[in-house]
Amino acid sequence: MSKHFYRFPSVGQDDNSWGPLLLAQLDTGVLSGRLYNSGGALYVPACRIGIDNGSYRGISVIDAAEAVSLAAGSNSNWLAVEMSVSGTAVTFTAADIAGATDPTIIPASVRAAWDGEKDGFYLTATKRLISLAWKSAAGVLLAVVNFDGQKIWASQIGLHTGTIYDQYEPGKGFTILTGDWDMNAAASLEVAHSLGVFYAASIITKAMIRNDANNANSNLDKVEDFADPSLLSGGITQINSTQISLRRRTGGLFDSVLYDSTPYNRGWVMVHMREF
Repeated sequence: MSKHFYRFPSVGQDDNSWGPLLLAQLDTGVLSGRLYNSGGALYVPACRIGIDNGSYRGISVIDAAEAVSLAAGSNSNWLAVEMSVSGTAVTFTAADIAGATDPTIIPASVRAAWDGEKDGFYLTATKRLISLAWKSAAGVLLAVVNFDGQKIWASQIGLHTGTIYDQYEPGKGFTILTGDWDMNAAASLEVAHSLGVFYAASIITKAMIRNDANNANSNLDKVEDFADPSLLSGGITQINSTQISLRRRTGGLFDSVLYDSTPYNRGWVMVHMREF
């Protein structure tokens, strides 16, 4: 049996004296695993998931990872990934969230679905919302958003088959190489990233630039003259769903033959993730 549901005793339904004690102790908010994208397929990992569907409360034990079909969901739409229970049978489904067509915004209906008494998200009273999934215009699974209690955070897990890792968790940072940039010849550079729809949850903390001699690193937005603190060497101008835009000041520190070597990784962009 790959998945099964254990119902806890309910007062008035179960003739035993220890039912109230169990009800007081059980954690229907438990969600011990994070859904992930493996090779374009959405999976629920082996885990425990609590549920309170109004009729009974309990915990579903998932013994092995299970794929969730996205066939019922529309392209370019957020899908609600929900768990329901009938008897001891556990079912996972993914269906459209009405009007949820912006990949950079968590649907308002999801944020409003938190049930503090049940300790989980419930768009409907009988199904627990355990994750969100985004399908691209081409019908490809591009994003998985998991929940940590009432917090909603972006988690791109299992980008490589068989590998599970949390890349975009809030509070976690990572670094992107700029690659070649002859700063003497080109005033700007577009740096590709793999954030996808999660770029909306990113905070670009800084860009570091190294010289050709590789003996000095400087912030791209370095103050060149402290008599005029507004005079900066350059900066990060924007981030979108595919790239981060960098620019140096014409006539500034980096507009120099000291920063023109190629092929040469010119520096690094540091990214910090916030709650999605």
